[in-house]
Amino acid sequence: MSLLGLLGDDGERLARAGERAQSSPEEVRSFDDVTLRAPIPVPPTVRDFYAFEEHVRTARKRRGLEMDPDWYELPVFYFSNPYCVVGPDVDVAIAPGATEMDYELE
Repeated sequence: MSLLGLLGDDGERLARAGERAQSSPEEVRSFDDVTLRAPIPVPPTVRDFYAFEEHVRTARKRRGLEMDPDWYELPVFYFSNPYCVVGPDVDVAIAPGATEMDYELE
């Protein structure tokens, strides 16, 4: 079963899966017996929002800028690559010759 298989309806499949887990605990797997993967391996789109006020304020202050009032009105985001989504414990390759890497945990 995948998370994607539980989504996409009005929540009925997810509710049934939860009910089944509660009524048949012997069918619930231990974390030691499974391999966790990315919740949605190749999502249709990934948008990373610039949403943490303190982070935005600190970054702007370091550049000598005040907080922009528009930030509170307009949701600023950028598109990320949906083909780069990985699950836990997966090795992440870096580009040949790279000496540094910015790794985002969302």
